[in-house]
Amino acid sequence: MIVIPAGQLLKLGMQAWIFPLAMDQEYKYEETYPVKPYISRIDENTDLATIKLTTEEIDILTNWQMDYKTWQESHGGIDWKMARIQQQTTNNLSILLVGLAVFLAHGYVLRKDKKKGE
Repeated sequence: MIVIPAGQLLKLGMQAWIFPLAMDQEYKYEETYPVKPYISRIDENTDLATIKLTTEEIDILTNWQMDYKTWQESHGGIDWKMARIQQQTTNNLSILLVGLAVFLAHGYVLRKDKKKGE
């Protein structure tokens, strides 16, 4: 009953203090990426004044460009590959360390019982 919560607490501690990118990956990756506009020749660097569009389309594209640049600024400093590696490391290390503690405790109990039997 105590093994699983101990593993989760160990995982949270490692994510908070040893592998901080694991937390970034877990909480920031799910934020919505601005969906590209339906016009394929337009990207975040396109000058909207040179393209003949309706006023509504220009407003939509301007808002998209601002949303995309904001998204890039808030997510640009995160190395998503390293964040994923750190998250997997915290998951596996927490299971390994808790399993090792249970294994060693089991060995201690067996040795103690063996000595009593002699």
